Order: sequence, then structure tokens, then C-alpha cells
Amino acid sequence: MDNGSRAVARLPFMIAGPAKFIIASEVATIKFYLANKTLNIVQKNTGVPIPKILDWSDDATNCIGSEYIIMEHVAGVQLYQKWPHISGDKKVKYIDAIYRKLKDVANLDFPAYGSLYFSTSVSGSSSVLPLKNDFCIGPHCGTRYWNCRDSRYYRHRAPNHGPWLTINDFVDGLVDAGLSRIPPTESQSSNRPSYHGSIQTHLGLLERG
Repeated sequence: MDNGSRAVARLPFMIAGPAKFIIASEVATIKFYLANKTLNIVQKNTGVPIPKILDWSDDATNCIGSEYIIMEHVAGVQLYQKWPHISGDKKVKYIDAIYRKLKDVANLDFPAYGSLYFSTSVSGSSSVLPLKNDFCIGPHCGTRYWNCRDSRYYRHRAPNHGPWLTINDFVDGLVDAGLSRIPPTESQSSNRPSYHGSIQTHLGLLERG
């Protein structure tokens, strides 16, 4: 920029997941964490450093024609570049520091399994669990549950994107995602290596799951 400051512009790719949900969820997750750190919505003393979001959009019809996030640039060196030259004692200290930061995140408690959003980002979705301060748990934005890269076939199960209230429902979602990747006929998988197994073998394993 003219004043010497730097920013990072991030655009989603199809292999990352459904662009609208990926962008909306990442922004909401960061905002939720920062609100949690400053307002103690869930718990206090969460000190993971996070770059500030300067602007974002989950609407592909905006002026640039794509969803995006613009964040402040974070100075520093990536750890993997220094790792081979760090002593064993310092490596242990770094690992402990990373563990303590991530533990703050892991300790956050939510009422369902899914992805975090602003309520306004998924206002048209029928599967939403409201949280405080206009946040909510909505559909999981991971590629496992969407037709983003690998073909999906919903012959055996309807799309199951979540959110899920129980661990059993979450596991059912994983099984449904697996079933959605099985083509309806063997001819559609004829180019797959034999060690991938037959359609019936996969169906049998997933149905028992």
C-alpha cells in the first residue's frame, strides 16, 4: 500500500469447499474467537494471536466476482524454516507453547457438530442452531460433505451437511458422506484400480457402519 503497510487477499478454490460457506464460516470463526477473548462470551484467557480481518464478502456477485477475505499481514518466519536449526530444548518449549494456544480453542464448547457462522450468513438454511451475539452453528463446510471436487451420487442417501446434535448423528453424517461417493453402477467406476473394491463391498461396509 502507499503507506507501506501490507495486507493479504484470499480467494477460495473449489477444492477447499463450498466458497460461500467456507468464507462465511472462517470469518465468523475468527470474529467469534476474538469476541470470546475480549467479551468472555464463553470463557476468558484465550490468547491465540489472529490477524485482523479488514474486509470480506461471501457473495460471488460482488464487484470482483468472487468471495474473498482481506486480512492484515502478519510479520514473521514460518516455523518449519527454522525447525531444523532449533535445539531440542527449544523445540519442546515451542511445542508446549503451541499446545497451550490450541488448548484454548479446543476447550470452547458448542451445542452441535457443524461449522460456525453469523446468523445472517445462513438465514436461508433450515438447519441452524442459534448461539449468542448473532452467531450460529450451521452446515459443515468441509469438502467431505459437498459436491466440490469428487463426484457425488445421492442415490443411497440424501445430502447430509449437518449440523448434528449428537456424536451418533455426526457419525451418521460421515457414513452418508461416504455413501454419496459411491456411483450407482459399476460402469462408472470401471477405471478405478481393483484394490479400491467393488460398489457392493463399499455399500456393505458403510451400511453396517
